[in-house]
Amino acid sequence: GGELGIRRHRHHHLLPPAGMDRGGGGGDASVAALLLPSAPMAYAVVTDPGTVDTPDMPSYQPYVYGRLDPLR
Repeated sequence: GGELGIRRHRHHHLLPPAGMDRGGGGGDASVAALLLPSAPMAYAVVTDPGTVDTPDMPSYQPYVYGRLDPLR
């Protein structure tokens, strides 16, 4: 307990950290632009999971082969 009190008083001259700066300064539009993806995104629909699964170790996700409905 004593060391904690000494440590607290030893650094009393330090200023608290400054607040975060969002940068840009253009309001909501510039903040929204920062949230947009900066790289192309692609998705694939696999109709036959057997073509992409390892034959020795099938997928651990039961809904891939229709054994479970993920929306329930």
